[in-house]
Amino acid sequence: MTTVLAFATHALRFALGVGLVATVVGVLAPLVPKIDLFNHIRPATLVGFGVVAALALLLSDRRLKLAAIGGLAVNAMLTAAPMLGAANGVDSAPLVNVQSGFKLVSWNVNWDNPDMTAGINVLRQIDPDAIAFQELTNKHVASVVAALGSRYPHRVLCDGARDCTGGIFSKWPLTDPSRTPGTSGYHWRFAATLTYQNTPIRFSSLHLQYPFHAADQAAHMEQVIGDLSRETASGLPLIIAGDFNLTPWSYLLTRFALQTGLVRHTWHRSWPSNGLMNIPVRAFPIDHIFSTRDVRTVSVDVGPACGSDHHMIIAQLAW
Repeated sequence: MTTVLAFATHALRFALGVGLVATVVGVLAPLVPKIDLFNHIRPATLVGFGVVAALALLLSDRRLKLAAIGGLAVNAMLTAAPMLGAANGVDSAPLVNVQSGFKLVSWNVNWDNPDMTAGINVLRQIDPDAIAFQELTNKHVASVVAALGSRYPHRVLCDGARDCTGGIFSKWPLTDPSRTPGTSGYHWRFAATLTYQNTPIRFSSLHLQYPFHAADQAAHMEQVIGDLSRETASGLPLIIAGDFNLTPWSYLLTRFALQTGLVRHTWHRSWPSNGLMNIPVRAFPIDHIFSTRDVRTVSVDVGPACGSDHHMIIAQLAW
């Protein structure tokens, strides 16, 4: 029995050490962008500390217990912080323009999606007012326009821009359109002023650079923050939806929210939907909707799997 307890103690110490290193490394993400990847698995780190703390309580090693409980407490705070920061439509500022029923869908269709039929059928059923697409290729555009073009006559698309994918489809008029490539190309932001029931809002679809290219992602985020800061100066309500390639626990997404003053309306696991990277379930909330504080959440949901590695994010907003 003594040998078993000694082995268990050493195993827990090792697990605790790994967890503490992961925690410290994640906290240092502002200094080293690459290690922000550790923050994306913050909930898993929290669960791991919970298991270690529970097992440590069964042992007589007091220092192990204190370290495990301390690590659990720190990770609980780091995990909960973005939840406290997410507005989810609750804010003390008064509603400036009260509108209800504005429904939007954000969907990364996947560059390699060979058949848009399932996704188009879902969009037809949802019938949103506007769609923010990411990774929408020219081939995909042709399919969507053929099926839904009459329903969505207002669009902002690549219009021949090189290495461009994505776009906005809208039932409502779009003016002042823009198409902005990311700092390394391929990942674009589309924007326009959308006039919904005589009320203009600034609407964007974003596909942020991948986190595996940390320096490029950070530079792209700097660009987006600068652009949005100028757009919010207009005083119009602003909504930006898309594939941020960041979980709520990442330093970079936290920084985005703090610097822009925008609030998040989503907390939904959206990726992957097709077993990508051998992950069998939706594990990561990386598709988000942010807005200025005068926009409220009526409802948010996740759509079914329909040919992409991302699930659609379906939201109904009011302002």
